[in-house]
Amino acid sequence: KIKIYTSKDVQESYSNDKQQDEKHNQWLIYMIFRPCSFVISAVFLNFRVTANQLTMVSLLFCLALPLVCFLPGKPAFVVLALSICIFYLLDCIDGDMARASANVSIIGHYLDFITDVIFRISCYFALVLIIYVTPEYTKTSLYWAYCLGAAWFTTAARLSRIFAKSLAKADKEVYSRESKDAFNWVDRVFFAVSSIDHALPIFIFSMVFFENIDWLIWWIFLYALADFIFTQFIIFKVLR
Repeated sequence: KIKIYTSKDVQESYSNDKQQDEKHNQWLIYMIFRPCSFVISAVFLNFRVTANQLTMVSLLFCLALPLVCFLPGKPAFVVLALSICIFYLLDCIDGDMARASANVSIIGHYLDFITDVIFRISCYFALVLIIYVTPEYTKTSLYWAYCLGAAWFTTAARLSRIFAKSLAKADKEVYSRESKDAFNWVDRVFFAVSSIDHALPIFIFSMVFFENIDWLIWWIFLYALADFIFTQFIIFKVLR
């Protein structure tokens, strides 16, 4: 008998550990994108789409992000912001699908990881290209360097987590920090700031209306730098 999935089935597969992690560390995902993903995941599952297939679509979508630079300035920023929202939603959906269908796999985890890394690089590279081809945004020639620097720091932080996870002394609080004793004031401050990363589409939309790209570029760079430094701090704290 072919199983018919409902949003309730998908939501029930959303483990308490995952819920608590997102609630503390990715609260915008938890509040906005996750509730939508429960409904859409059930639809995809009923059409027999697999989680890995959807992740591959997300990967191709990420690789295509720099093409937004062919649009004129403001429309390019709007399309980029909407594309980021779509990616966040797809990232939630493929995980929900894998859990609900009991098809969580190592390959799926790898595809999800590489897609996330490529998304960051493509997203920041798209910003670089939009700025480069739009004369009014090229007042500061180093804008492109800050964006590429942000991509480097973000990628390095994620690779650091993966490497630390392979070490015998690394435990789950390096990554999800779910255990109660892991929540000191440094963690809580970073959690509050961390999820603002998922408000990037809002910042880009605001840039379109207020036409001030300086704060957008600085936010992207400084957040990526803070993410990298905090990641190293947590890893050294746990592995020492």
